[in-house]
Amino acid sequence: VLVCLAAASFADSMGEMHRNEILSEIQINEKGEIIYGSKTEVPADALFQDAEAFCEGCYGLVMEVSQLLRKWSDEEGTMKDHVDAASYAACRRDKLRSYVLSPPKMVKLCTGILVFYYEPFTTALLLAYTQYEWPSQQHLLTAVCQKAVPACEPGALPMSISR
Repeated sequence: VLVCLAAASFADSMGEMHRNEILSEIQINEKGEIIYGSKTEVPADALFQDAEAFCEGCYGLVMEVSQLLRKWSDEEGTMKDHVDAASYAACRRDKLRSYVLSPPKMVKLCTGILVFYYEPFTTALLLAYTQYEWPSQQHLLTAVCQKAVPACEPGALPMSISR
């Protein structure tokens, strides 16, 4: 029984260290608001101007990053390192085949989101994984694709979910 209690206590302290590590990576302004970065304009490319496509691209990127983070959960490194690596690893045709848009369009949206919104995208992911060990699909969609990256209008669903 004592061994189980010690293990549970250690796991709780490791979880707290994990949360503190992530929170140290997030920048907060003097009003207590998260600083997502300077880019807030939507790229001029037609795919980004299509609200449904932009939302689908962000959703695909978030879901693929989430899957990679689960897969790599036992790997060494900081959560920021994992988020950075997963973000770039996710933008491959073979990973983006299961979405409504064609893989070339998904790759273009995925890489464009990382080019234009890298800071807000990764900050929102870090915050989501601080609040919840494994955030839900809906929480990630709201936190990342609606609030941090202007990809999905509030209440809008990505094409992969709505069809």
